[in-house]
Amino acid sequence: MKKLYINVPFLDAIQVPTYARYIKEILQNKKSLAVEEVVKMTEECTAAITDTTPEKKPDPGSPSIRCLIGTHMFERALYDLGASVSVMPRYIFTSLNLLDLEPTAMCLELADHSVRYPDGIAEDVPVHIGDHIVPIDFIVLDMDRRTKTPLILG
Repeated sequence: MKKLYINVPFLDAIQVPTYARYIKEILQNKKSLAVEEVVKMTEECTAAITDTTPEKKPDPGSPSIRCLIGTHMFERALYDLGASVSVMPRYIFTSLNLLDLEPTAMCLELADHSVRYPDGIAEDVPVHIGDHIVPIDFIVLDMDRRTKTPLILG
């Protein structure tokens, strides 16, 4: 048996001479506690804990990539690994002549807590990214045509 864990209330533990001596040694820094695990904190978490201001860094902007769907080239598709879905506006779905739109009971809650209901899901749309073709399921949503990044790849 390498380790033995016993849960004893603190007031009961200090009544036992062996425990009392061990606790006294710890409190007097004669005995060190073994460190089980080291957790690395991010710069932001460290700043919050130490009440310091983290170094201000320039905004890197939104990560975007070029991709091709059919004959349509999208120069600035938003590449967001934090998003759990890929989104395509309804007008792009129509212009690509994609016919199959599967119904869905899904709703999307946006960052501002508003809720949007998609028109459906376009499944396995072949997207050319670099030298690769990736089948992506897109949530088709009624969106403004003036948006700068018409596709979200999540």
